[in-house]
Amino acid sequence: MKKFKIILLIIAVLSLNSCFVKRLGKTNTDKNTKQEKTELNFTYSLYEANKQKMLGNYEKATAYYTKCTELKPNEPAPYYELAGIATSYNDLNSAQKYAEKAYKLNSNNKWYKIMLADVSKRQGNLKRTVDLLNELAKDYPDVTEYHLEIATTYVAMNKLNEAIKEYELIENKYGESELIAYEKERIFSRIGDNESSRKELEKLIKLNPSEANYYGLLAEAYLGSGNTAKAKEVYDMLLNIDPDNGIAFLSLSEYYRVTEQQDSSFVYLQKAFASDDVSIDTKIQIIVNNFLRLLNVNDNKTKAMKLLAILEKTYPDEAKVYVLKSDFLIQDDRLDEAAKQLRKSLKYDKSNRNIWEQLLTIEYQLQDFVNLEIDSKKSVEYYPNYATFYLYNGIASFLQKKYKQSISMLKVGLNYVIDNDVQLIQFYIYLGDAYDATKDFENSDKYFDKVLEIDSDNDLVLNNYSYYLAVRGEKLDLAKKMSKKVITRNPGSSNYLDTYAWVLFKKGEIKSSLQEFEKAIKLGGDKHAAIMEHYGDALYKNNEIEKAVEAWKKANAIDSSEELLKKIDAKAIL
Repeated sequence: MKKFKIILLIIAVLSLNSCFVKRLGKTNTDKNTKQEKTELNFTYSLYEANKQKMLGNYEKATAYYTKCTELKPNEPAPYYELAGIATSYNDLNSAQKYAEKAYKLNSNNKWYKIMLADVSKRQGNLKRTVDLLNELAKDYPDVTEYHLEIATTYVAMNKLNEAIKEYELIENKYGESELIAYEKERIFSRIGDNESSRKELEKLIKLNPSEANYYGLLAEAYLGSGNTAKAKEVYDMLLNIDPDNGIAFLSLSEYYRVTEQQDSSFVYLQKAFASDDVSIDTKIQIIVNNFLRLLNVNDNKTKAMKLLAILEKTYPDEAKVYVLKSDFLIQDDRLDEAAKQLRKSLKYDKSNRNIWEQLLTIEYQLQDFVNLEIDSKKSVEYYPNYATFYLYNGIASFLQKKYKQSISMLKVGLNYVIDNDVQLIQFYIYLGDAYDATKDFENSDKYFDKVLEIDSDNDLVLNNYSYYLAVRGEKLDLAKKMSKKVITRNPGSSNYLDTYAWVLFKKGEIKSSLQEFEKAIKLGGDKHAAIMEHYGDALYKNNEIEKAVEAWKKANAIDSSEELLKKIDAKAIL
């Protein structure tokens, strides 16, 4: 019983303490000030902002940091964080505003200065950048990076002498370094201080004697100043440390070229081309600048072929090698070989539209319509939205008398002609010709009319349209009008005169047609089978049978056909 009373007493005491704590908490809550609530809200918002930033939720982080600035506008940290987020979004105006605010609230903070310097540099305010970096260098004199950044900013401001002074300050304090010597050499070269530039290159060689590029630059500097003996000495030093160095071979080639020892120059150039030390792009540039542009000078053609052979052996799977070789062959008027090289190039890189277009253009020039059809069809697979490739395929198919295939490809390609009336006309012309060949005269006329809507003075279409109408014996008045328009502008064309004469013949104006045929013959028409056959037909209709037969015989001698032979045997139009 006594033990039970003790337990009750303990419970009572605990209950009393609990009530006391509750009353005390209520009293303290009542005394919470607005400032304490603000502090709590700020701490919570800052915690959430940092958490969201860590999670990569920058929009939420921005909202919380902004809330922090509203709660405690004189606290710099949130502005600093907002500047960082704005910078990551490339919102430099906002970043500048926030960085300036953080720095203004605490100009002694290193990170705020760094942030503001970075944003100022991005904004192009280099003077502000340098001022802040100088503050940092003064506050932290043992941090080399600030001095390096000051120097590079001076270079960006084109204050090169100030940049040199800053680099020398670093050297005086920390000793010589490859990085500083390299940057100084670049500046001295830029301002034309060749002597100082050479000194820095010599320093670079001393600091890193295995770096071949420094020897090459130093030798070139000596060459530029006319000191060829010293240049040769440096090249020999380079070959002593690296006998197979491609850069050295290239530099020696230049040395011998400058000293007019062309045979030795080319020997070392070939060695450089066989080396992987020299990039393929550098090699290509050398061929383009020194050989292709002066292909017919001295023995450049022979040399170019040797270098191209080395490139092909060194880079057998590199598309650009075959493109370069094709350029050489095009200049040498060897188009068939050039086309083969372009096909090799496409074997390794089918994604270059220019190579496809170059190949198709050459095939068209060579009138190689079989390969033009094959390769243009392939090109369409890789560039299904490029009208030119459809046009080439349509032309190739048409010229092989595959008229339906031509029409199909041309009609698809029309969908990809954009703001290009010249190309649109080409599509319409071949569609007109192809439809005429399939005797779909309604569509043929439609496409020729479309051309004339764009270009009413297109002589080719006016002539061909007139001729097709004459052959069909349709709309002969329109044909005569169009053909007359063409010969008025082109009185010296035997082909156009033949069309006009043929229209007159089909209209039954035989004597007038004979006069026009005779004009065409005087202009060289007697060398064209079609013109002589037409002339013979007109003579026959004018009852000049023997003369007609003579004209048909001349036509047959130029281009024999069964129809002509039948006319000659029968002495009549059958």
